[in-house]
Amino acid sequence: MKEYRGASGKNYTVNPEPLAKGGEGVIYEIEGHDDIVAKVFREDKRTPRRREKLSLMVRYRLTELQRQQVTWPLDVIYEGDDFVGYIMPRIHSAADFSLVCGADIAKLNLEDRLIIAYNTCAAVDTVHSFGQVCGDLNPQNICVNLDNTDSKSALMVTLVDTDSYHIVNGQMMYRCEVGQANYLPPELQKRLYQGGSLSDMPLPTYNKETDRFALAVHLFCLFMNGCHPFACALDTEADIDESVDIPQPTVNIREGFSPFFSKKNGIMPPAYAPEMEALPQSFQDLFRRTFVDGYSDPSVRASAREWMDAIMVILQNKDYIKCPDGHYYFIHRLQCPYCAIRKRTRKLQLEMEAAAEPAAETAAAQDTTPPPQQPLVHEPTGWQSASTINGGVRNRQKEELSASEFIKKHVVILLYVAIFIALVLFIMWYIRS
Repeated sequence: MKEYRGASGKNYTVNPEPLAKGGEGVIYEIEGHDDIVAKVFREDKRTPRRREKLSLMVRYRLTELQRQQVTWPLDVIYEGDDFVGYIMPRIHSAADFSLVCGADIAKLNLEDRLIIAYNTCAAVDTVHSFGQVCGDLNPQNICVNLDNTDSKSALMVTLVDTDSYHIVNGQMMYRCEVGQANYLPPELQKRLYQGGSLSDMPLPTYNKETDRFALAVHLFCLFMNGCHPFACALDTEADIDESVDIPQPTVNIREGFSPFFSKKNGIMPPAYAPEMEALPQSFQDLFRRTFVDGYSDPSVRASAREWMDAIMVILQNKDYIKCPDGHYYFIHRLQCPYCAIRKRTRKLQLEMEAAAEPAAETAAAQDTTPPPQQPLVHEPTGWQSASTINGGVRNRQKEELSASEFIKKHVVILLYVAIFIALVLFIMWYIRS
């Protein structure tokens, strides 16, 4: 056991076995306390500036609910006179937000997603109510309790790694020096594209408007089958040059293009995403304000509080229904968008299989070497496709299809063999008689 002294005057005895390890330090249990843990930094991370930042953060007094929403520093700890880390709230059961977005829509239904969305917004709103900014608001820093047996905290959302947050105290700013590109707004994308770095580009960098952009990206993924709002796909039915490249989300963010809000020849939304019209009009308006209007004017991006109000209206009115396949969807739609996705992806898969068969036959005729092993096909990150969900059924259909094709291709040969056998039997009978 090891003991640390808190700036508050409390002493903390930590269990020597770590709960978790990261790039900057180690998380330890605290003896006699089930609701808090200690984060002890590596020696090279125990800087005076980090100590100052954490000392500023612990001045904020959180309510019990806020401690569930954010792992905000509660005390700074020392070993003797040396700063070593801090105390923060403990979360017992949590899933990465990207896993939540990619969960089967029938298992994590729309009502659950609405509650998760509301709680995510509430957590971000808590940070903003302190006058502070998250900064690096990526999926790994958003944890969701998916334990349905936990009657008190099921679907609770907790923000973690808050010691990296963008903290301001008057004229003093402790910058967030990290960020995941797919969640950074256009104004930061442009500066990074010009060769800047989040750790040394001129301040200000992060602010509430950058948080609002990242929050909207997460909400979009949550309600759009795991699809990023700036992800796109090639429109195979369009009359375009086959060499057209599919731009990455970071490029689209920087240029202000989303296939869900504007058109570009040869580019369309990914097939696994529902149409924008599948969302309530209030959601569509908030997304448009954030991603389209907010491109040139970040101040108009929807706040966490505005999202909470829009989500609460849907929850209170229960504006969603269930289809025969178990999918919940917003009530204004006449048909289930998730069933439509399943049909669409199945059609595309069958078209790809049909197109691949002639090419495979031609290659086999020209090449006598053994065929190479088929590479694995990777689905978009965070999305579980219909082929994954119904893998067993899909495989049986392929086997039945293969047997049928085999009979069609060899029916003539089989007919000749049958005639030959019949002829031989007739001759043998004739000789004996």
